[in-house]
Amino acid sequence: LLFLDELKSHKELKAKEQQNLAFRDGFVTILDPPKDGNCQFSAVVSLLEKHLNLKTTAAQLRNDVVVYLSGSPCFLNSTPMEFSNFIKPLDVLSYLKAMALNGTYGDHVTLQALACLYKVQFIVLSSLGVEGTRIISPDVSNNFISTLPALILGHYAETQGTHYVSLQAESGKVF
Repeated sequence: LLFLDELKSHKELKAKEQQNLAFRDGFVTILDPPKDGNCQFSAVVSLLEKHLNLKTTAAQLRNDVVVYLSGSPCFLNSTPMEFSNFIKPLDVLSYLKAMALNGTYGDHVTLQALACLYKVQFIVLSSLGVEGTRIISPDVSNNFISTLPALILGHYAETQGTHYVSLQAESGKVF
């Protein structure tokens, strides 16, 4: 009886996982990194290599972001990037110290910094569906910029495990 209960729980879990993969319809996973707090950086590394032929590591990318945010970060039009409102209850210094540590989850601020640093934009497809999908670009208003590379990330929402994967559109598909 215990085995049957475990099997039922496993099937329910698998069914829930399949529902959570809805953001992947029409997309192929390039990398599903370990769920170790470095997944955003690892997923972005795979996309930078694929689209910009840039070879780096998740640790180096994390360091680049912390250094960039420690300076005077700004958008493409030179507008200063004010990110302190997004990191409450931490102050900027505490946020940067935490973000420098291996295993600290990347967030909207780190993606914004990466977009500005590498002059790319991220289309973040959410497991929550269309309403959770976001464009993060080096534009102050996060507008899509047709002349910049668009890198596609999948994001499992906080209620579903908080995890990033790198994606690409299936061949011939336009989104």
